[in-house]
Amino acid sequence: AQDFSLELYTGAVLGSSRIIGMGGASVAPAEGASAMSANPAAPGVRAEDSLDNWDWTFHLDIMTPSQSADFDNNGRPEDEKALLGGGGATLQYKEWALGFDARSVTRTQTPVGQDPTAVDQLLGSVQLACSFWRDQIVVGVGARAGTLTVRSGDATLFEINGSALETGMVWKPTDQAFRVGITGSLPVAGSNVQIVTPGCTPADCLGYRLPARVIVPWQISTGFAWRWGQTPWNRRVDGFRDEPELTLAGDILLVGASDNAYGIEGFLAMDPQRVGISTTLSARAGIEY
Repeated sequence: AQDFSLELYTGAVLGSSRIIGMGGASVAPAEGASAMSANPAAPGVRAEDSLDNWDWTFHLDIMTPSQSADFDNNGRPEDEKALLGGGGATLQYKEWALGFDARSVTRTQTPVGQDPTAVDQLLGSVQLACSFWRDQIVVGVGARAGTLTVRSGDATLFEINGSALETGMVWKPTDQAFRVGITGSLPVAGSNVQIVTPGCTPADCLGYRLPARVIVPWQISTGFAWRWGQTPWNRRVDGFRDEPELTLAGDILLVGASDNAYGIEGFLAMDPQRVGISTTLSARAGIEY
């Protein structure tokens, strides 16, 4: 295979309407199935009105950035179509919780003189979380695995898989109005490129040079959230909490560099563009009323 990588990092905010509405700031307020992609501790963070031994949550999301001219924010507007989806569920028993989550991104682009080419990304995770210290600290660990499939017209060019570990924590002191979260994930790297189309070689597969590996870079995130309301945020309540509330949240993300890596958009357009050249620091913030 050629000595370069495809980086699968997606900078766009994906998830539930709440996460998108908060600008992706969800490391600290992470709660239940919809926040599993933000913090592996989320399955163990129960809603304030969850009082039974057993409980469960689920989510199902879909988004198409039809108005986006530069989905990857790489300065290259492309005639590209994208479909993003995700789903997951958690099962909670006392202080323990188990969660399953899957996210997919399908991008389609038509290079000049070529058939439409699609890249299917699927990233799934299994997470186990537990609460400690009278439900004031929730810790989660998980294993995430990803697969990438590239199709041109009716032909599948190649497939590749990889996996890694992730962990996270939420601190929510009893009867206080704030929460703090932190997460960390190891890089996902897959190098077993499986060429599917007969006659293809790594140097030329229907005009494409195939990568030696795919990479999702390592990431460390920390977040803080504060809620203003008539009652403290971190308190169990019997029944629905019917009161006005305002929540502010912010995250800081540190994303690792990727060695000799190129982006998906450039690969699809047969015009490679380097990505992940250096470690990046970014911020997210949001407000909910």
